[in-house]
Amino acid sequence: MPSAIDAAHGDVVSVAALTSTSRRSSGAALLGTRRQLSDWILVASVLAGMFVSLGLGALSLALIVRGRWNKPDWRLEHTILSFAAAWALLVLAVRGTPDGAGTLPYFVFLWVFPILLAAYRPDEQTVHRFGVMLIGLFVVDLFFNVHILVVGHDLLGRSLDGRDAVVGGRLGGIFAHSFYSGAISVAALLTVFPRRRIGFLSALAIGNLILAGSWRFSAAIIIAALFALRWRRRSRPVEVAMIVVVSLVIVAGVVATSGLVDASVEVNPSNNFRVFAWVTSIERIAESPWFGVGFPNENAMRDAGVSFETMEEHLISESWYLGSAITFGIPYTLLYLAAFGVAFYGRRYGRRDMTRAVLYPFVLVDLTYGSFFGSILIYSWLWLLILADPPGRDIGNRSGLAVAIGPRRPNLT
Repeated sequence: MPSAIDAAHGDVVSVAALTSTSRRSSGAALLGTRRQLSDWILVASVLAGMFVSLGLGALSLALIVRGRWNKPDWRLEHTILSFAAAWALLVLAVRGTPDGAGTLPYFVFLWVFPILLAAYRPDEQTVHRFGVMLIGLFVVDLFFNVHILVVGHDLLGRSLDGRDAVVGGRLGGIFAHSFYSGAISVAALLTVFPRRRIGFLSALAIGNLILAGSWRFSAAIIIAALFALRWRRRSRPVEVAMIVVVSLVIVAGVVATSGLVDASVEVNPSNNFRVFAWVTSIERIAESPWFGVGFPNENAMRDAGVSFETMEEHLISESWYLGSAITFGIPYTLLYLAAFGVAFYGRRYGRRDMTRAVLYPFVLVDLTYGSFFGSILIYSWLWLLILADPPGRDIGNRSGLAVAIGPRRPNLT
């Protein structure tokens, strides 16, 4: 029969156990609150970074609030990206920055953001909250486009872009530019399409893509559908081959419909400028393949009026591959592309969900004839997806043979 002392000892142990459990629960709740708060600060930092480089300051604040950043998730892609940034800084030291002082903070953001994310260690909840922001921004952008379509001007009094478009004129959405409206719509499409409960928003995203009027982003619907049809079957060689073939088909299509080859088959006058930019960019790269020749300046081109002469003068390339080589040389382009290659097709290849499986090859195709990830908003979203491992088991295989998969995906509702 237990003594009174044994009973009292048991009560003390029980109280201590309850206290320990309570402390652990409180600590977990505090950690969850800090992570949620840091995620929303991160989202705000990206929105701030769309306008000023001070977005990096807000990101640093998010990093401090999150805590536990003493063990960064440093990956091979970070190392390669660091080499690319180092090469760019070497180029600037050799060539100087008189023509790119205003653009340099943008490139600094591109280099530093993924490195800070390594310390931040985003997870799927971070991606979820960023997706909520993307969908909210998309809804506002759609409202702006519908308003200008009906009234003739948007809520801020800005008028319709009169350039040739898929339907009517080009609608620029909240940022008054068809590129940003199209980029937001593509991001929203790839965010909501895999999720059944809000999949109906895909139709609105496609509609906004068409309203934005950019032929380039309208082609994104076909490209995304192509990679979505086979996303469950994983084969690195097949996917890379598809990227190369699709890119070549797009380039051939742009050249064939530009009117520069045969004026009778001109479909889109904008392709005249695009092909001209490609040709002149290759010529400029040949002048200085190692260090490039300078910074492209689209704002100066628009102020002077878009023409063949102003495009050549301000180093407009209409291709990320060519534009990066013009700016920092071919080594920079190859290093950046290698970082993406490792991130997209490294050891986490088999864990991609549908959004990643469609977005990654689409980015590589789009870099051929544009720069979908060129905006800070999309670039940040891309690196969040790269560094936040999707939930579920690793369904990749070392042989690269096709496998059927079905990882769990979080709802955004």
